[in-house]
Amino acid sequence: MTQFIGIVDVSAGKDTSKQIGQSSGYGGFTIGNESGFSVIVTMDGTGHSKSLYPGTVDFFPTYEGFSGTILFKLLSKLNNISTWPSAFLQIDAIGVHERVNTSAYPMPLPRQMSVGNTLTTVGATAGNIQNDGSINGTSIIEVTPSGAASSTIVMNNDGTLTIKGDVANVLTTLLQLIPGAGAGASSVKLGDAARQVEVLGTFLADVTSVFTGEATFNTDVKTNMMRDNFTGVDQIDLATAGVTFNNFLTLLSYLSLHGKVTTTNGTTSGTATLYEMVSGTGFKLALVQFSNCKFGVAGNTNVTLIATWNRLAFAFSTDIAPVAYANSGTGITMGQLNGLGVGLTGGTTSPQSIMGNNEIAGSNSSFAQLQYVGGDTQAAHNGSLLMIGT
Repeated sequence: MTQFIGIVDVSAGKDTSKQIGQSSGYGGFTIGNESGFSVIVTMDGTGHSKSLYPGTVDFFPTYEGFSGTILFKLLSKLNNISTWPSAFLQIDAIGVHERVNTSAYPMPLPRQMSVGNTLTTVGATAGNIQNDGSINGTSIIEVTPSGAASSTIVMNNDGTLTIKGDVANVLTTLLQLIPGAGAGASSVKLGDAARQVEVLGTFLADVTSVFTGEATFNTDVKTNMMRDNFTGVDQIDLATAGVTFNNFLTLLSYLSLHGKVTTTNGTTSGTATLYEMVSGTGFKLALVQFSNCKFGVAGNTNVTLIATWNRLAFAFSTDIAPVAYANSGTGITMGQLNGLGVGLTGGTTSPQSIMGNNEIAGSNSSFAQLQYVGGDTQAAHNGSLLMIGT
């Protein structure tokens, strides 16, 4: 008759034993190892020893000379012994006349299946999976559902990750991370060709400029609204059929819209604020606003423009501080409009290097600076200067 003998607690560095109480009447013992230790089991007095591996139960027959004591020698070879849910040996005695199917032993105890890596468990839930020191490319997770043609989840320690959906054994790609992708190739792939990827929150693309090739779309970008990031207000409505923008990007490149603002303090008082709105190769537009501004101290103040103005730099002024067009601090000659032409007769101009209040002037010479001329003896100015050219 099978009889429960008892439990032996085990701990690191401590060999132990179990006194059965009698040496005869037993055909053997089944011993279950509920620990992470490998245990050398010796039937004292018989000279027979055998290994009992972690998480297994085995049968140990008695032999002639058995003293009634079972000796246990503990070996600490696994690196996750402390994470096993228990640490004891459980012993049952088998009667000498009972039949034992010895081919069924050793038998695994399905308590903790990971025996080579760190696995922290709380009940039946894994809290942490750790794999350190493996060679690059080692598989960490691989899942293949029954009937599937290949894996649905693959994760390697080099960052490779593939997640596929399995619907009726048909696999579709959901996510791929490809750390070994070459320059210009995709290192992250979302979704498959037959389905769409939806972004529920804000989508942010860190690219320098969509006009220089960093953001590439292999298919049409479909949207009804385009809004700016400053106000968050819809700026372009494409909901109506037939709305098109022919050569829109070419136009933007030609105009080179900037909106650069440069504020210069007057040497006596106030400020002069330069707005460079358009600086394209074919067209340029700038505005200077003076606010209680006066450059009364001798010496000129030069502001470098975004791009060189080539010609046809017409300027219209109201109440402005004296201004000149310059290159490397040296002013160029402008033509002041004195009279408008009538019929085929052209208007009249006179050469000048400095532009003042309420004038219309222009220049066919190129310049790269706007120069505020010092030594102004007038009252502070509160007007504007509008510049149009190429």
